[in-house]
Amino acid sequence: MVWQSSWLQWILSSSQWYAPFLEEEHFRTSRRAVGDAHGLDATRPLGRLALAVVWAGFGTGGPRPSAREVWAAAGVERSALASTALCLGVAGRVDAAADATASAAAAAAATATAAALDALRQARVPVVLTLEQVRSGGVGALPPDAVVHVCENPTIVEVAADRWARATGGRDPVLVCTSGQPSFAVVALLEHLTAGGAECRYHGDFDLAGLRIASALAARVPWVPWRFGADDYRLVARDDDASLELAGRPALSPWDSRLAAAMAEIGRAVEEEAVADLLVADLLTG
Repeated sequence: MVWQSSWLQWILSSSQWYAPFLEEEHFRTSRRAVGDAHGLDATRPLGRLALAVVWAGFGTGGPRPSAREVWAAAGVERSALASTALCLGVAGRVDAAADATASAAAAAAATATAAALDALRQARVPVVLTLEQVRSGGVGALPPDAVVHVCENPTIVEVAADRWARATGGRDPVLVCTSGQPSFAVVALLEHLTAGGAECRYHGDFDLAGLRIASALAARVPWVPWRFGADDYRLVARDDDASLELAGRPALSPWDSRLAAAMAEIGRAVEEEAVADLLVADLLTG
């Protein structure tokens, strides 16, 4: 148990532990830390202990989420296949197979990803992309005058897709969901979509974990608030049926300092689903 104790002392020293493993695959972190690619798996005793330690050091507060979200909070990628991004309306790259330096296999992957995205976009159906697909070269970037909206909860994507499928006219949305703590796939997708200057607009839960998730995303992808300020919170928090008791460690809201103050004053948490209709109306009608 001596080596385990030493490892715990090391992992708790976040400044020493975080930097070497930023954006490293989970199995590499595991090998580096304990000499076993599966040593930190959630099915192992040490892996379960590691999840508790990592969440205590890097978590957003509240109940511990999935193992993927816990490790993502500390900059550790589970795998290029396990890391995913739920999205709606993302287009495929027009010249997906045009990279002359790509291998035949890479070109085929890019072409397949682009074709799948275009087909699902035309059908107005959500898609879950793996990190590998995001990096395949098959995802189209947005033009400078475009907007990608980002939500925290999959329910918003579900409602948006359902209403988009039944809509006539309006505009075609581009929506990405973080599904809680943003995965590497989500960050990579947003970085790619906004690389040409497109604007990123974000909305999340009006709770303390939601503020931390929003701040974590802002550290990687610049965004502007989408109905996610103090005035928006005060408006919806007045409805007691749509709010819960605010609980957890205090958090900041750098994009609108009044938001955190308003939440502390009112003491109510509002789930994103409470404003689903407003968000979907923005997506489809502007």
